[in-house]
Amino acid sequence: MLYEKFSGVMYAVVLSLTNDKEIAGVIFSDTFFKFQQTINSVSQSSLGSAIKFTKEFTVEHMKRLDLLPKPCVHPNEFVLLHLIFRAGSSLHDAAAALNISVTDAQKRLHTELAAFRKRQAKL
Repeated sequence: MLYEKFSGVMYAVVLSLTNDKEIAGVIFSDTFFKFQQTINSVSQSSLGSAIKFTKEFTVEHMKRLDLLPKPCVHPNEFVLLHLIFRAGSSLHDAAAALNISVTDAQKRLHTELAAFRKRQAKL
């Protein structure tokens, strides 16, 4: 259940920071395993906590590998993804910054994630 709920977003966060599918796969596996260990239940976890955990763990993992995060999410191309993944905003804060409802932000996040994955698949 946890995998179905968060794996897509968590992988997108890792990929957005690494811009390398091979490295992203390795880091994602470690990240997801650690995330599972740190939460008490699926009902206690949220999208925001998954994104924050993934971003922090990925950056730390990349530092251990002497890699720098690579910004492959351009702020003008994927505005909501940039606000959440790179700037660390919550979904509520990002929605407020864009002057849209949280529901619209959720829909837009799914749309931007799909476009991002489609672009990454071409690499």
